Amino acid sequence: MTKKIKPFDFLAAALFAAVIAIPGATSHAQTTAAVTAQPVTLAAPSVADLAAAELAKKVFLQLARGTVDRSLLTPEMSKALSSESIASLAPHLKVFGDPASLTLTEKSKFAGGTNYKFAVKFPEEQHKIEMYLDLGGLVGGYFIRP
Repeated sequence: MTKKIKPFDFLAAALFAAVIAIPGATSHAQTTAAVTAQPVTLAAPSVADLAAAELAKKVFLQLARGTVDRSLLTPEMSKALSSESIASLAPHLKVFGDPASLTLTEKSKFAGGTNYKFAVKFPEEQHKIEMYLDLGGLVGGYFIRP
């Protein structure tokens, strides 16, 4: 019996591979301690939050078109997203259409950067994008969830 792969199973597998490197961490325990979230109370979005939303949208659109500007990604994320995986991912993302809006729902600061969670409205449905930015503003993790 052949199991049909659902688009979100594929997306989770394709986008999961990002590695977050914490400067100065030499062990798993140090990395775990360094990435303990410090939730931030959301008020009006800051300039940085708006820029993160634009970056999340930009990366989505690029993934949906099958090409990504690798200068936006950490070296680990760039390595994890092969050209082949991006090409096979693109048709699955393209069916959503262009994001109509992204609303910041959660933001957590870590020792090595910030994790953003957005509610994303597409023409026919709504999903979530979670994106990790390192301290230099590069994408170190990117997830699309139902």
